[in-house]
Amino acid sequence: LTEVDVASLESPLQRMVEDLGQVTHKQVDLRLESEDVMVSQAARCLLREVLVHAVRNAVDHGIEAPDQREALGKDPRALVKITCQAVEDSVLIRVRDDGAGVDVERLKQQCVEQGVISREEAEALDREAALQLVFRPGISTSESVTAISGRGAGMDIISQSIQGCGGEVSLASERGKYAELSIRVPRTSIQPARPGRRKCPRRAVYYYLPILDAHGEHLGRLIDASAGGIMATHQSPIALEEVLEVTLHGPEEMGDPRVV
Repeated sequence: LTEVDVASLESPLQRMVEDLGQVTHKQVDLRLESEDVMVSQAARCLLREVLVHAVRNAVDHGIEAPDQREALGKDPRALVKITCQAVEDSVLIRVRDDGAGVDVERLKQQCVEQGVISREEAEALDREAALQLVFRPGISTSESVTAISGRGAGMDIISQSIQGCGGEVSLASERGKYAELSIRVPRTSIQPARPGRRKCPRRAVYYYLPILDAHGEHLGRLIDASAGGIMATHQSPIALEEVLEVTLHGPEEMGDPRVV
């Protein structure tokens, strides 16, 4: 398979951040640093969708308004920094913003109120473990619904997508200083999906990552991850015991991917 440099994602992500800055009235720079990391076209597609979602969340939820940043002694112009490096047979990507960080206590309280964990379980969690609650379905770090990132369908989508191809994801944060999303993806575990009806192996994985850009355009794609027996729709993952044929829908159709 032809491989491409992950650094090729920088230009489209920068354009998206510029658009988001206009919509949110925030001043944000994006920088991508890559150590000549090469991945397949399909892996690039997956990483693009995940990074679009992660950067959108960082700008919309994490970055403060310029006047707020100045009042806190910060540069009014925020930075979202993406670093990529090859680690053995994996790609390690970190998305770090210098925004408000995550309020861990509010996050735990939200999980308790929604019945994700009990109050006793929340109290027993250390800070690092509590931060991972953000990947639970329906949980969001946003205090309000916006047209950019919405609420409750954010980090869990990233987690499901990365874990669906055998990867790992985690979050680190310090309140008032930063939030950093770490993503580790096997370089060779993602195979390209072709449009149309096709035969596929039993327990293959096809998932659709539903992401909108700043203008509401659909960026999501179906990916054949060939691992784990999960099909994720824009609503929820569907466990598949046996998959013989699937119809792959393009972004213009935007229906649930259905097994046929």
